[in-house]
Amino acid sequence: MRKNIVVSGHAEKRTIPVKTIIAFVSESRCVFIVHEAGRSITDETLDSLEEEFSPIALRLRRNVLAMRDRIGNFIAKRGQGPNRFWVVEVEGFGEVRVSRKKRQLKEEEARYLPFRLNMGGNSIVADVHYIMWDQDVEILGVRWLGMEICDRLSEWQLGQAAASIKRQL
Repeated sequence: MRKNIVVSGHAEKRTIPVKTIIAFVSESRCVFIVHEAGRSITDETLDSLEEEFSPIALRLRRNVLAMRDRIGNFIAKRGQGPNRFWVVEVEGFGEVRVSRKKRQLKEEEARYLPFRLNMGGNSIVADVHYIMWDQDVEILGVRWLGMEICDRLSEWQLGQAAASIKRQL
């Protein structure tokens, strides 16, 4: 992985240290490097930059590749159904809406927690697979005896599991 990226300007070449880069952004078929001193255009593709810098950068959405050390808090933005979305604060760049396809960002931090619930009159202890988004809990799945049972639970049961997780943290 390079320590500097060389970009061409209006008759001169500039070197941008990787440690000053905030994000790579694709706009109108051009890729820009957003860095502490401003913004520069590069001939490289976002895909090639993602491949090279994947240990220190994360693709937040189709057109934004942000440096991991610049990614801040996740902020829940409420919406209804498919309009629900999340944004992340990128230091020096602002808020970026997180693509649903890029959820691995937080799913890498997913955890399991045992939770007691009532299923058909029986009390069981299931493993709840969840992630934290700022102050919000999102349940990814519920497993009991090796089976995924999340689709068998009511919204109320899932809400109780999320509330229990918040209390335990």
